[in-house]
Amino acid sequence: MDSAMVHQETDKVNNPGASIFARGIALQRLKAGPVQEFSPISGRARQVLAIGAEAGCLTRRAVVTALDCGTLAATGTLKNLSRAGLLDTVNVITDSSFFKLWVAGRQWLPATAQDACRMAILALFYALARREVPEFGWRILRNSQHPPMAEMTFKGKAGCERWVIDAPRRGENPAPRADLYIFPTRDDALALTPEGKRYTNDLAVLSCRRGELRVVYEKKRVD
Repeated sequence: MDSAMVHQETDKVNNPGASIFARGIALQRLKAGPVQEFSPISGRARQVLAIGAEAGCLTRRAVVTALDCGTLAATGTLKNLSRAGLLDTVNVITDSSFFKLWVAGRQWLPATAQDACRMAILALFYALARREVPEFGWRILRNSQHPPMAEMTFKGKAGCERWVIDAPRRGENPAPRADLYIFPTRDDALALTPEGKRYTNDLAVLSCRRGELRVVYEKKRVD
């Protein structure tokens, strides 16, 4: 994993220990134009469209992680797909920096900057999990009662398991129904995770190396 990318997503943070995805401030949705001729479409471009459709959205870091490619290759593919009208681009301003989110054309776009931050860290968790989790499945859960969450299915020790993953951002409350929470920081996780539930944090996910996903999350003890 490219260590420079970890620094890019953490060094600009004013609040030590928090990632740039901690709290969204504003966003600009740039809808893709009419689909243009994009031929020949590369194998990597097809992969990016496939994982974007499954993950719900992509960051550059998520593409690098999911496809095990370089930063320049990921950036070039995302830009080409955007210019071809196959990806929508969302510019997100946070309380510490900014980032880009890419959404497969004609799919759901985040309604708020907080939703975009949620989707960004969920996309990175997805990228890590799809490479390591046996019989992996993923879908985004959306309804009017709660910000977007994810559902991950996989083969566990007792057979097929299904986890709802929530990624509360600063100022948001965790959803009680979730099985795993991704908070901006470990301190947030320790303070806000419901008893008996699993948790992790943005920086643990951002710094996770291949083969380490199983130790990223912890289960909060019931006193």
